Amino acid sequence: MKNLGEILIRPAEAGDEDGILRCLAEAFGPYRTEYTSQAFADTVLDRPTLASRMQSMQVMVACSAGEIVGTVAGSLADGEGHLRGMAVLPNLCGTGLAGALLKAIEFWLKDHGCRRVTLDTTLPLSAAMKFYENNGYKNRDKLRTSSVCRWLSMSKILIRRIVAASTVSSVLWLSSVLFAQNGGAQPQTAPPTSDQKQDQNIPDAPSAVQPPKPAPEAPPPAQEPPSQEPPAQDQGQSPPAPQANEPPPQSAAPETDQKPEEKPPLNLRTVPEGGATKDSEGIYNLPPVQVNQVMVPVTVKDESGQLVKGLLAKDFSVLENGKKQKLNFFTSDPFALSAAVILDLGMKDVDVQRVNHTFPALEGVFSQFDEVAIYSYSNVVSQQAAWQALNQKLSDTFTNLAEARGRNNGPAVTSGPLGPQGPTINNMPADPGAPVVYTPSQESHVMNDAILKAALDLAKRDRTRRKVIFVISDGREYRSDASYKDVLKVLLSNNIMVYAVGVGGSAIPIYNKVQKLHLPRFGYSDILPKYANATGGEVSNELTRTGIEDAYAKLIGDARNQYTLGYQTHEPPIGAYRSIEVLVDRPSCRRSSIRPCVDLTAKDGYYPAPPAR
Repeated sequence: MKNLGEILIRPAEAGDEDGILRCLAEAFGPYRTEYTSQAFADTVLDRPTLASRMQSMQVMVACSAGEIVGTVAGSLADGEGHLRGMAVLPNLCGTGLAGALLKAIEFWLKDHGCRRVTLDTTLPLSAAMKFYENNGYKNRDKLRTSSVCRWLSMSKILIRRIVAASTVSSVLWLSSVLFAQNGGAQPQTAPPTSDQKQDQNIPDAPSAVQPPKPAPEAPPPAQEPPSQEPPAQDQGQSPPAPQANEPPPQSAAPETDQKPEEKPPLNLRTVPEGGATKDSEGIYNLPPVQVNQVMVPVTVKDESGQLVKGLLAKDFSVLENGKKQKLNFFTSDPFALSAAVILDLGMKDVDVQRVNHTFPALEGVFSQFDEVAIYSYSNVVSQQAAWQALNQKLSDTFTNLAEARGRNNGPAVTSGPLGPQGPTINNMPADPGAPVVYTPSQESHVMNDAILKAALDLAKRDRTRRKVIFVISDGREYRSDASYKDVLKVLLSNNIMVYAVGVGGSAIPIYNKVQKLHLPRFGYSDILPKYANATGGEVSNELTRTGIEDAYAKLIGDARNQYTLGYQTHEPPIGAYRSIEVLVDRPSCRRSSIRPCVDLTAKDGYYPAPPAR
């Protein structure tokens, strides 16, 4: 087994890509036949997907003699962390490196306010599940299935231990692992400070400046039991099995009788967050959070409606209020979605039933990394499912909605046994003196109110996700409390895009044009295209069930795989509407007769968000 010498665990930085990709490829490569092609591509990344992960997640690497030998990544949203991409080189299985990486990312999450951390694994990975169970993770729900794989979610409550009167550096927290793995050798540490006071009752956090005391004969109750570590683990994927000639896993507590020659020493140290990461002003680095940072998703398609790939930042220009802006951010990487699905239950029953049969396809277009909420509307707006990832609860919601019925396709019932006149005997009223009162129900199609409700909820979601409202409707809007202008302002203030599938009358080529005529007491039927055009979304009108299902995949795919441009506006953080025009260095299908050409879609402008209080 390789003698590692000193191991450095630090945040990943530019130039680490080759080493990270090598770890993933060597750890999972021998098991490629056990995965679907999509699952394997989601585990063994390429450069674009790795760049996206390094922008959106905290990626840690373990280095030995300048070589990256392990990696793990974690993200944090609303106090909950999620782990991805755990991998170590196969020849380092059983050295304790995977456990050290796990502790490193958990410490980073706790230091940033994480209360619970989750991860996903697949069956039958008993070794991986045992490893995480021994490190405090528990199954949190039943086995879930998607078109990619079957996976099981696990979670762990992170409880911060008070070790010192002041904040302890990242070198201090890992010193116990250092001492346990190097057989008592003193780790490389920073000079001691006067305010570092160590609680000697905690066996896994000895002093960083003095040799630790011998471990107690009986492990304390809070000490985690030793575990057999898998060589690598990524959510939803299978780790390599331990080699037969590997030594048994090490205990978390130091062993005083351990001989260095029995196991290569693993001398670990860490670098505080940011200490090893070089500052860069490059255009491909995620910009810092600023109130005057403007992000513009852009869709570019060719004449056949296919997405155009391979464009670079230099191919785009952005004008705000007619003034050219300097781009400080550009990416073509796909984004995880926060998607609010809005179902129109006020359509004719035949249209509602046609949509109900497409729910399995709608559920299938979302990935396990997206979050989805479901709303419905007719006379009023109802939230059918709160924000959550794909799980059985969300599937049950779609199953229940499949039983919903639409409006009666025929005229209102005004007479007969079901009419408003009451019971009859031989076609004569049972009570001739009873007054006959017929009050037809007020028909409403509150689309504006539904989009506003979804937009206000989306505004609270993680800003690193792409925010999308996905409407399935015949396009009618009538009697909403909210106006189109007010709803659009909320959408453009929070960078929310509207995509829609038009069904029923809106999908009939001639009838949909007649519907756009505004008739009193019939409302509007051209609201959805206005929302989509203004926010950079798209509307697809479909008549058949197959067409609706295909539209789901096409629209959600377009929303996920856009170019994203960013720039820093020099206008004040408050003010009126600002127009945006995005230009691409290619002939336009709308403005030019030159072929081949491209068709570009982006939002027309935005309202600056109010400053945070």
